[in-house]
Amino acid sequence: MLLLAHRRYRLVRSQSGFHCVINPLTGQSWSQVWRIEAHFVPDDDDPGPPPWQVWEYLRLAINPLAFLQVKHWHELERIDFLADDDGLFFMSLENLIAGRSAPVLDVAVSEFRTIGRDGLNLTLEMEGEVVAPSEEEKAKRPGEHGIPVGEFKLFAALPLSSLVVAVPINSADPLAAAKGIAQRELGLSQIRAGKVKSFDPNRRSRLPGGGSHHEVLLQVGS
Repeated sequence: MLLLAHRRYRLVRSQSGFHCVINPLTGQSWSQVWRIEAHFVPDDDDPGPPPWQVWEYLRLAINPLAFLQVKHWHELERIDFLADDDGLFFMSLENLIAGRSAPVLDVAVSEFRTIGRDGLNLTLEMEGEVVAPSEEEKAKRPGEHGIPVGEFKLFAALPLSSLVVAVPINSADPLAAAKGIAQRELGLSQIRAGKVKSFDPNRRSRLPGGGSHHEVLLQVGS
């Protein structure tokens, strides 16, 4: 559940989750790069928007959770991202329905932690305030109205969703190698699908640290 000013939103689970990029060749600080993405639509109990408000499909992005490194993914079960100094992170909230005309809002966070785990789901708890855009930012988007600034509360179970794994180019079976790296680095064996993007010397790597490797997307789950 997401409470935002006077609005109530529910999680779109299929579009939400914890994601990680694993590149063991980058060194300790960036061998894992975690991010969170959560999508929301109005809840059945939502009081509804004013006639002029268009904030009906929200995306909360926390990217990256830099410097967060775990030896097993179960360590994500209870982390206080503020008290434990586990990361530099950037958090934003945007309205996907409005498209490019909508501002991306900053969220000032006072509480941000995971408080439990159930299977592949991690319960995330957050509190804070959505910060109003500057007058300059408003002037750039004169057609956007009804920005829901104010108190922000989130309590939701997000799945461990996907991994992108850097696999050496001399690997005979990149998909099997990626699964092995996921097991070794995160203790994770629940992989339901995988897709290999083979190394292309003409394509710049999107992964932290760059380098010559295959990129393997692993979808987590049974």
